[in-house]
Amino acid sequence: MKNNRGIQALLVVAILFLASCRRDASAPVPLPAPVQNPASLVLTNGYIYTADQDHSTAQAMAVRDDKIAYVGDDAGAQAYIGPLTKVIDLDGKFVMPGMIDTHAHATTTVTAIFGLTLNDAASLDQYQQAIQDYLILHPGLDGLQGGGWSIPLFDAQGPTAAMLDQVVPDIPALLISQDGHNGWANTRALQLAGITKDTPDPTGGIIERGPDGRPSGTLRESAVHLVSKVMPSFSSAEYMASLAFFQHYANSFGLTTVFIPARPGGDPHGLQALHDFDATGLMTLRYPTAYYIDPQAGLGVVDELQARQKTEAGGMFTITSAKIFLDGTVEAGTAYLEEPYLNTSERGLLLWEAQKFNQMVAALDGAGIQIHVHAIGDGAVR
Repeated sequence: MKNNRGIQALLVVAILFLASCRRDASAPVPLPAPVQNPASLVLTNGYIYTADQDHSTAQAMAVRDDKIAYVGDDAGAQAYIGPLTKVIDLDGKFVMPGMIDTHAHATTTVTAIFGLTLNDAASLDQYQQAIQDYLILHPGLDGLQGGGWSIPLFDAQGPTAAMLDQVVPDIPALLISQDGHNGWANTRALQLAGITKDTPDPTGGIIERGPDGRPSGTLRESAVHLVSKVMPSFSSAEYMASLAFFQHYANSFGLTTVFIPARPGGDPHGLQALHDFDATGLMTLRYPTAYYIDPQAGLGVVDELQARQKTEAGGMFTITSAKIFLDGTVEAGTAYLEEPYLNTSERGLLLWEAQKFNQMVAALDGAGIQIHVHAIGDGAVR
């Protein structure tokens, strides 16, 4: 009897439960309100470093229209999740803002990819072998360009044209040193540039010479441009390909912005390549870039720079500053020192006359242009 009563009680409870379920099922179930303007991407369950003044961290982040719309906890991120939102559970992984490289010559990647690279060689013999190997792989060149040779491997006069002539006698060759401030030219390149024993050193540059006064093959600072301006240029397609490679490589390390400081003499082909690449819409790096100011330029260059700034405004490539070179490098003896170098009576090169430098800086500053100065030697810094 007791067992029957227990079974009857369970049946009563079951009937009441089913009845209640039937009543709940018949009642309207409220749907969640649709998310207004959902994000395209939501990151949750992470360790997000914000880099704000308080160095605060967060769990979640929402991105809408390529902009960060929300940073906070996971609960708050739910309001940004719509049916098409991509949601990534970070499982505690670290997130930080994209990094900025403040000094990288992105446009010279064209030389590293399509020119001769000597960085892995460590002697004159290895340089010459690398040149021979490169010419075999690239027949029919109008000129040989590249770089990466080490200044300390040679004496104070630098490498000679005769050293290059042994392996590349028929076409002009110009190879830039590792520091980017010195050139190594063969005889054909010197002839093409019209450099003879009677050619004076250009302002802010040195043509190294032999005992007879003839150019020996090494060019310092602005003297490099006497040859570089007559060398064949890399093609637009080569520049574009090299920029695409550079940005892919930089993005892979978390770089989102790269500042390009102008090189001595400027890089007009590089600037045009940056402009053209930006116009394709494929640029994924921001390129704030410096504009080279020649020591011989008048104050009218400020107006030229401002006009170029307006032309490039609004894109990923912008011109933000002026680049001034006050001196060269210690390795080449062209950094300007307060006392002479130990192995010579010279103090190096001061590329600007002080009063003209001050006038140019005042004009640039008055125009609201950021100023980026290359100054290596203690005399130039002072």
